[in-house]
Amino acid sequence: MQIFAHIDPSQISSLYLICVLIVAHLAALWQPQLINHFVFSSKQIREHREYFRLFTPFLAHAGWLHLFMNAVGIYYFAPLVDLHWGPTVLTAIFVLSVFGGSIFSLILRRSDDDYQSLGASGGVSGLLMASFFLEPHLSVGIIFIPVAIPAYIFGILFTWASILLSRTQDRNRISHEGHLGGLFFGGLVAAALMKFEMPIIELNWLLYLGLLPAGLYVVLHWANIIRN
Repeated sequence: MQIFAHIDPSQISSLYLICVLIVAHLAALWQPQLINHFVFSSKQIREHREYFRLFTPFLAHAGWLHLFMNAVGIYYFAPLVDLHWGPTVLTAIFVLSVFGGSIFSLILRRSDDDYQSLGASGGVSGLLMASFFLEPHLSVGIIFIPVAIPAYIFGILFTWASILLSRTQDRNRISHEGHLGGLFFGGLVAAALMKFEMPIIELNWLLYLGLLPAGLYVVLHWANIIRN
């Protein structure tokens, strides 16, 4: 498209993805019932087999600020994935991470009668973790914290924070399960594309202290559900 003619090619896919989110949000503002159609709903999935809801939460947002925060994440982290693996892999990681966030939510919130969540944060978390496997020494800044930290440390901290917060009352405000599932699926795809060859120690730390605990956490939770 001519509108993207002077933009870095690695950013074009990111902008397309952001445009999809904006168009979906505008459509939901025009037709509010679309939000109920797109939102993740554990009850609708379990009882009515509406499995499409595992993939559609990214199309619904709670407001423009919610959309903006996810768009910023896509803008900063998706180009790195696109640059290394191309737009097809970028899109696949995003969609699989949304799906992963839904699966983790379905398992970790199984005791809830009808757990609902919306937003693209699962997909964004997946792109974030994938980019950290590509550039583990990337400097990542956090709002209100003046010092940037290496990406591999941020990835580990983000994973453990999501695990811990998913066990607190804050889980009723933010879908930490969705973040955790996105981090795991995005990181898993990235590690698989790298054939699980981790040439530097920092990547091993990210794999074993970030990715592995997320997977073990949900597996142990699922095993506990089966046992009970």
